[in-house]
Amino acid sequence: MWILYKIKGYLMTLSVLMGVISFAFLRGRQSAKIEQETERLQDYVDTRKTIDLAEDDIADAGGGREWLLQRRREHGGSM
Repeated sequence: MWILYKIKGYLMTLSVLMGVISFAFLRGRQSAKIEQETERLQDYVDTRKTIDLAEDDIADAGGGREWLLQRRREHGGSM
């Protein structure tokens, strides 16, 4: 009977260890997603600031579209 208690203790320890590892893994993935989203939003803010500063050159929506396409080409972006 004592062997069952010993196995039970090992299984409980192993399950706690697996839980801690899983928690750390999921936490790291969440942190990476948050960092990626923050970077994407910062890029959007930078683009908006650039557009606002270049607003005098843009007469209408078509001009804005052309400006964005030209900017994308200059910075190596893809469509």
